[in-house]
Amino acid sequence: MSYYVLYQEPYLMHHGVKGMKWGVRRYQNKDGSLTSAGKRHYDVNVGQAQSRVTQSRQAYDKAYAHYRKNQESTTAAKALAKANNEMSFAKQDLKSAKILDRINKEQNVSKHRLELEKHYKSLGMSDEEAAVAAYKRDIAEKVLLASLGVAAASAIAYGAHRYHQTSVDKIIKSGTEINRISPTDTAGVHDAFYAAINKRDSNKYLGLYGKQLMNGEKPVFQKTMEAKSDLKIASDKTASSILKDMISSDPAYKKQLMDDIGAHAGNPFLMLQLAPKQRSAFRKANKTLAEGKYDSNVYKAVNQLMAGGYGGLKSPKMLQDMIKSKGFDGLPDVNDRDLSGYNARSPMILFNSDKILMKKVREIDPNTINKRYGKEIAQGLLVNGLGLTPYAAIVGGAIGTTKAVNLRKERQMVAQYRKEHPGTKKSYNEIVRSYYNRGL
Repeated sequence: MSYYVLYQEPYLMHHGVKGMKWGVRRYQNKDGSLTSAGKRHYDVNVGQAQSRVTQSRQAYDKAYAHYRKNQESTTAAKALAKANNEMSFAKQDLKSAKILDRINKEQNVSKHRLELEKHYKSLGMSDEEAAVAAYKRDIAEKVLLASLGVAAASAIAYGAHRYHQTSVDKIIKSGTEINRISPTDTAGVHDAFYAAINKRDSNKYLGLYGKQLMNGEKPVFQKTMEAKSDLKIASDKTASSILKDMISSDPAYKKQLMDDIGAHAGNPFLMLQLAPKQRSAFRKANKTLAEGKYDSNVYKAVNQLMAGGYGGLKSPKMLQDMIKSKGFDGLPDVNDRDLSGYNARSPMILFNSDKILMKKVREIDPNTINKRYGKEIAQGLLVNGLGLTPYAAIVGGAIGTTKAVNLRKERQMVAQYRKEHPGTKKSYNEIVRSYYNRGL
């Protein structure tokens, strides 16, 4: 038997990481002492945080399914609201875990960041919470400086859009698709009906108004129409000016208008069914007219009556006829844009049925409506005072509260809690989250 020995010339193999230099160790100064980044290394597991997000989403889906079967149950509504909060918290934790993972890989930390961390720790945050808060604050400051010009441009663009909405007459082009939600399947089009002319508003009405009809045990139909010719839309400014002229030149109309608005403003049961901004417009309009004056609230009140189909009232129909005589086919639905809580982008009240072609009517299944409704609620687009289920009130409240309570109030709340519970071991975030889950 023969043996062979393979000879290989000796060599030196070196492994490293991007950016490393000879004689310079990561997280160490030249004298061997640790850098600010090297003095800390946070225990973080992004995978576990991702798993908690998945679990919280599953818990939310389960709570939502239970709520749909028990929509009158306050317990089910509270459970859903809490599941919604827990899912939000899990997503926040995942973001924090990713930030800590980035921090662990940093070789240097700016003095400004370290000062921010020190500040946040003084507020009662843990090392990890302070590190994340300082990191986010540092990034936000840099983004803010870079985006000042963009923000200014956006503000100008929004101002121009708002001005165009309220002060410039517009044209809805022939062939434009028009949609509305209705409890009836009749194919006819009557004068003065609300309408959506874009996808966003169509989805909003499908989810919010469709859900309202379902809660009243009514069927839900979507009517799709088309403009047979161009539709001329009077701006808020134009319509309000016409109304003001009618009030000043026709005492009989003024009296009729005062009676119609007064009947609404003086009806406590009716006022309770309206959203706060709707009630405010009626009450202010009633007071303004009684003082012999005119302001935007008068037009807002009449616009609500027009959007509601008049209800047998004469003054909104008289205004419609006057606007129509000026060559207009509709006007913006100020009620659903600014008052009702729908926050629609460009809702319309159309009143020239001769220019509208009905194309199809289809009944919408409950699953489609519930899905759309859930998305609208999740976005915080809440309808106040329209008879929605407890879920809307509770989950909507949680979303609104989370957005409304700013950092300063959170700090005050944490300080107050620790003052009342001097021996607490709860972290800053745990105290805050307990606050948002209160009563659930």
